[in-house]
Amino acid sequence: MKQVVKVSIAGGSFTLESDAYQLLESYLDELDAYYKGVTDGSEIISDIEERIAELLIERGGKIGTIQLETVSSIIAVLGHPAEIELHETEESKSSAKEKRPVKKLYRDLKDRVVGGVCSGLGAYFSVDAVMIRLIFVLLALVSTIMESFGVRCSIFSNIGGSSFGFMFLLYILLWIIVPAAKTVEQRCAMRGKGTGIDEMHKDVRTHSCSRSNSCQERSRLSIALGGLLGVIGIFIGALFILMGFGGLVSGMILFMGIEIVDGLSLPAMLDYIELGIDNLFWLKLLSLFVWFIPFLLLIYWGVLLCFKFKTPTWRPGLIMFLVWVVAIFALTSLGIKSATPYFDDTKWSDDRPVSSNIDTLYMNLQPFDGIGEAMVLKDRKSGIICADYLLERNKGVLEFVKYPEIRIVKHSPNEDGEPYHGFVECKYTTFSGLSLYRKCEPFTTDSIFTVKDSLLTIYPRIYTKENKFRGEDITLWLHLPAQMCVIKSDERGKITVYDK
Repeated sequence: MKQVVKVSIAGGSFTLESDAYQLLESYLDELDAYYKGVTDGSEIISDIEERIAELLIERGGKIGTIQLETVSSIIAVLGHPAEIELHETEESKSSAKEKRPVKKLYRDLKDRVVGGVCSGLGAYFSVDAVMIRLIFVLLALVSTIMESFGVRCSIFSNIGGSSFGFMFLLYILLWIIVPAAKTVEQRCAMRGKGTGIDEMHKDVRTHSCSRSNSCQERSRLSIALGGLLGVIGIFIGALFILMGFGGLVSGMILFMGIEIVDGLSLPAMLDYIELGIDNLFWLKLLSLFVWFIPFLLLIYWGVLLCFKFKTPTWRPGLIMFLVWVVAIFALTSLGIKSATPYFDDTKWSDDRPVSSNIDTLYMNLQPFDGIGEAMVLKDRKSGIICADYLLERNKGVLEFVKYPEIRIVKHSPNEDGEPYHGFVECKYTTFSGLSLYRKCEPFTTDSIFTVKDSLLTIYPRIYTKENKFRGEDITLWLHLPAQMCVIKSDERGKITVYDK
């Protein structure tokens, strides 16, 4: 069994086999000897040690024992100091033909606030990430700023909202599309650099002034912008958290607390409507997902912005966003199928004559069983089921009762003096697509009203979970002679006289 040695490299603790440790120690001694008399040599060695630690972690050195082959592969990636002089000689001979490593766009997870998009763009375009973040914030606030000065930004209004929504969507898309820089090679390619020590040597030599004590800190402008962005980030994060909790509370009230009518919430209303699907469970569940997930995302991102937390490796924000997108597509598909029966309507009418030998028509709205306990729904035009009454037979067993709309039209005698012959016309609109999904029995005129001598009897429509609302709209038109009187007795026995 080989002996192992525990060492500390760039602040990290690693366990190496004895021969791997000897090879690594020999390599570090070689670096010390080469950079001993070089300006900023200690900083170059420190950078190389950090690179070695990153490569060791990448190759599983944090959880296992590092073998000789691993150290050899890392040294092969970094190269030896003698190769620097050879590289510089070749560079001076063919500097015009030198091929730099190809720069690629990645998300920088080492310098991220949320997803590393801005820091990745900054590395790709060689711009401070603070500037990229500031540009994102300013562009997100463009429409708000312009509208405050009375200028409407038509560009963003044409694409469906404000600049904030556009930049938010752009950031999410870049977060999904742009890969993260996870390996050393990817982090170097993000800046268009190689992984060898010659690149670190060149960086230090080229930017030696930036490593001096006077240039190590950021410029005052960068610090000011960073502080400003930090304050803006905290403000936006707090706003996200408030909006998220507000949306969650309103959703709970809407889906679970608010009753559209007494004893009936919004999801329960669907049980009384004829739809193109039998099982409404998935329709209700997907509706909850589509409503609640965006507000959970706002809370999640708000916490990240306010408290500078790092995104967990399992990416909960991205997972929630993808689940939300899938739920939207699924709900759209299921919603279209549910509404398919109502895509095509059919208008129908029938009429019954009114006796011309009478001078008074008695109109009686037939009462229904339990009318004394029923609740009157005042607003006839609100909601999906335009019910007149709501009756609770037993706990949780509801019935909607609706009477046809009634309109009276008086007609004068004909020009030749002949009296006008009255009639009752029934007009209703139904949806023909329902026959494709249900065996719906057609309405009969006698189930809506009957006329016998001077008595017009009008019957209510009663909707339950078994006899569901099918979108019908029924209107009774009473075309009567001008001199005929109408006496209406409503469902509760109240008498109303419509004079001649």
